[in-house]
Amino acid sequence: MKKVVIVGGGFGGVYTARNVEKLLGDEVEVVLISKAEYFLFTPLLHEVATGTLSPHSVSENLRDIFHGTNVRVVQGEVKLVNRGESFVETEGGRESFDYLVVATGAETHFFGVEHEGVLKLKTLSDATKIRNSVITSFQKHREGTVRFVVVGAGPTGVELATELSEFVYGSLCRKFGIAEENVEIVLVHSGGEILPQFSQKTRQYAQKSLKKKRIRLVLNTRVVSLTDEKVTFESGECVDASVVVWTAGVHPRVPSFIPGIEQEKERILVEDTLLLRGSDNIFVLGDSAAQDNPAPMLAQVAVAQANVVAENIRNSLRQKKLILFLFKSKGMLLSLGKWRASGNIGGVHIKGPIAWWIWRTIYLFKFLSWRKRVKIMFEWTYDLFSSREVTKL
Repeated sequence: MKKVVIVGGGFGGVYTARNVEKLLGDEVEVVLISKAEYFLFTPLLHEVATGTLSPHSVSENLRDIFHGTNVRVVQGEVKLVNRGESFVETEGGRESFDYLVVATGAETHFFGVEHEGVLKLKTLSDATKIRNSVITSFQKHREGTVRFVVVGAGPTGVELATELSEFVYGSLCRKFGIAEENVEIVLVHSGGEILPQFSQKTRQYAQKSLKKKRIRLVLNTRVVSLTDEKVTFESGECVDASVVVWTAGVHPRVPSFIPGIEQEKERILVEDTLLLRGSDNIFVLGDSAAQDNPAPMLAQVAVAQANVVAENIRNSLRQKKLILFLFKSKGMLLSLGKWRASGNIGGVHIKGPIAWWIWRTIYLFKFLSWRKRVKIMFEWTYDLFSSREVTKL
């Protein structure tokens, strides 16, 4: 029996493990190595941070996902990959492999900006810290303005800011008896336009939504330093804040445990088959992989690449020609708060409640178990008819 070892418990790793198990069944043993014991649905972290969803709703235990399959989950960190002898060394021992899949994802990137004590939104812990900090700022308020600053107007920053507006104005102001005019939400962006990867129509609709939700947008402004209570701009201007969240970028988490790999712009060079260059049994996918024409760092890319890697492992075992990964976007959607979303599907621009409903439906069915889907549906439905949860976690 051949052995496939997968490093990384995110979209790329989990979907590869599932696809390999489906395609090859008992022909292979699959070992999934992950630092965390759960798969985290990162696109919905902003809803955990703003009181719509509970932390357990956006996380699925890996052993539950693969219960009853031939996928074995190992929680731990990889220390070394020995390519010559084909084994992976972890904290708990060694795992030999016939095929290795590397899907180590990305991490927050501050681009050299000083960031003492600043919150970010990349992990479940980050989301709960933001939620607790926002609630604490209302608990401690005595006088002056409660100000929230989000740095970075990409998808994460815009979605967080719009949800934060509903959390603050729709629940916290009323619960704590603080006048809405004493609260300010500021979204700071270094460029001249928000959401540069989206269409012009989506950018315009999003900007109108930000204004409607009373979010002050600050463009063409570069941040040089951050603390948990102050933002300093390149101009020298400083803004005091109750909570500061950085959402201005991520970079690939290039593993140091594989010696001698070729890199380009912090990503690992791979062939269009997603094989590591110079290797015939190591695949790299997701945020860490760089083809000649690198795909964007999106969950839909990692999921599509997972399909190709699984098929190529099967083709390699069958001694068939490997297939190429050519990214073709299925579309991009952006949530802008309750009943509002915008984006493009198949080249067609959609917005408003129908876009919001499609966005939620697509994400709902990306969860791997029906149990999680039902739980999410319940929480989303409950949120439509009630104020948000304001209890600290």
